[in-house]
Amino acid sequence: MTKPSEGELNEFANRVLKFLHRKGTPGVFFLSSREIKDINRKYRGVDKTTNVLAIESPADFPSLPAAESPYLGDVYLNPDYIAKHKEDFHYLLIHGLLHLLGFNHLKASDRMKMEKEEQRILTSLVK
Repeated sequence: MTKPSEGELNEFANRVLKFLHRKGTPGVFFLSSREIKDINRKYRGVDKTTNVLAIESPADFPSLPAAESPYLGDVYLNPDYIAKHKEDFHYLLIHGLLHLLGFNHLKASDRMKMEKEEQRILTSLVK
């Protein structure tokens, strides 16, 4: 799979939010394995690299007065990890966005609900 640019993924993120009828602005960034590992350790207490991390903006995050929608947080993608494991950038971005929107996969029922929504979005928006 060809690696999309950060700009293309930011545009795709906006399409996903529009498809879901949700307001908000996410940031989508590529980070190295080391950077992802550092963030994973700092924010989740997990000392390893991964394919995607979603970090919500703090409740007291200052919004810009001119912003039309709240800043949701950041989705960090690890292109080297994704390429090595032959994973899909769009799927992982959807996964991260759903985390920013409150989805999780802590319980089996939550995981099933999240996976169903991921597939619905992927099928509808990625041709």
